[in-house]
Amino acid sequence: MKTINFFLIIIILLGCDQRSNNLNRLSDLIKPQYSKQQSFFSCSLLPNQTLSSIEMFIPSFVESFVKLGDSSEEIFFIFPIQNAEVETSKFKILLNHDENTSIDKVNLTFAALQFFSIADCNTNIPTLSATNFLELLPTNNSTVIEILECEYLQNYNFATMKLVFDEVINEINKYDQKVGISYADNTLDNVNFRWINSFESIDSRKSFVELWQSSVIGKEIQAQLLEQSKCRGSEIYAAYKVL
Repeated sequence: MKTINFFLIIIILLGCDQRSNNLNRLSDLIKPQYSKQQSFFSCSLLPNQTLSSIEMFIPSFVESFVKLGDSSEEIFFIFPIQNAEVETSKFKILLNHDENTSIDKVNLTFAALQFFSIADCNTNIPTLSATNFLELLPTNNSTVIEILECEYLQNYNFATMKLVFDEVINEINKYDQKVGISYADNTLDNVNFRWINSFESIDSRKSFVELWQSSVIGKEIQAQLLEQSKCRGSEIYAAYKVL
């Protein structure tokens, strides 16, 4: 009997190991088509500083940043929206870039223009690899973006979630609404990922959410997402592209 139990344990362990190997191989084979890196500077206005201080700073920032050399960076100043009102005491700067040196260029420009006398920003910048599932909306003016910081549950990753993501995109494409989707993840741990939706306005986001929540397919997709991942509450921002 002990011998039989021993062989049963070995078979179970081998089966688990094989499943784990299959998941690892699947994860290696199916990856996002990364097109850029994505970094956020989280900032807080110093006392007695206002949105006007930032508005006055931005033209000088863009001019000085461009002088540091040819670049393909995109830079957005984004401000949280609370109860349909834009809050400016805390804000973020979103940097889409190709090289890690882009972060140094931003910090150098901040230092040269004494931006830290206007706002206090973090210097430990986590960088994720990113791609657009649906092209982000033009941002000549302001765009509303929704940011979700998420993580895959145990034994799940981008490879296992890809079919669900494809369903999300296919469903959204059926709607007569403009929605952009950006996906970014940490290529080192394969656990954390960031999902960004973009909309033309706060009203268009509201309309989209109502449409999605009333859709049977939308509810089914939402259930599939919850089976494989968990996200912190979404944060809504007004985003302004400056470069």
